[in-house]
Amino acid sequence: MQKQHYIAIGISLIVLVLLYFGFDTVPPKQKELEKSRSLQLEVTGNQNILDKATRELDNEDKSVIEALNLDVEKAENDSIRVQNLKILASTWYEFGQPSVSAIYAEQIAEQTKNYDSWSIAGTTYMICARSTEDDTLRNFCSARALKALEMAISLDPDKVEPKINQALVYVDNPDKENPMKGILMLRELQEKYPKNTAILNQLAVLALKTNQIEKALERLNESYHIDSKNNNTICLLADAWQLAGDEQKAKEFKSQCKS
Repeated sequence: MQKQHYIAIGISLIVLVLLYFGFDTVPPKQKELEKSRSLQLEVTGNQNILDKATRELDNEDKSVIEALNLDVEKAENDSIRVQNLKILASTWYEFGQPSVSAIYAEQIAEQTKNYDSWSIAGTTYMICARSTEDDTLRNFCSARALKALEMAISLDPDKVEPKINQALVYVDNPDKENPMKGILMLRELQEKYPKNTAILNQLAVLALKTNQIEKALERLNESYHIDSKNNNTICLLADAWQLAGDEQKAKEFKSQCKS
């Protein structure tokens, strides 16, 4: 199965937040200390990532980043600052550093306080978690992705995409105490939104990864019946039929797949 199909689906989907309420038994002073330490660790984490990424730049790219940082610092108002931060985030992403791009995307979201910004920040952190082989960075980006996507969901609870993406974060980086959490979240979403092709396609992807070809085809055929023009569905059907050994059907869908 082609990797780009997995990536395309993963980026277009998004996830369910489970909010737990309980009694706060932490004394106020201790709570403030813990909050202070947490903030300090987050700042340190951000700075370490920025420093490491900057060291990896060549002189030309470093000059570009320095100029963009200066634009952010000299911004005359919040609107201009946000626009400059967007350019900075985009540039870091183009330089192959989604972790840094996500940090700036989160800063944009904190300033704009809207659904789109938090969703983008969460998705960018998700890309960071998927693209790194460093366990520490993956855990950092996964945690930040969940936080940002939770913010997006709180701002627009009717949106399905961030709920899917949140489930995918748990699929990619399973919870130690509940390793099936991500898959269970996707199944719950599928029950709630039975006509959502993005959820069906992602469940099919997971089935293909575990060699459950018949289950994958069942999901994909259902998705195709709902939307026969969905390119992700078409491309996945080509892969699924190929794995099932049906060359004719695989060829039929492959000819329609726009990679």
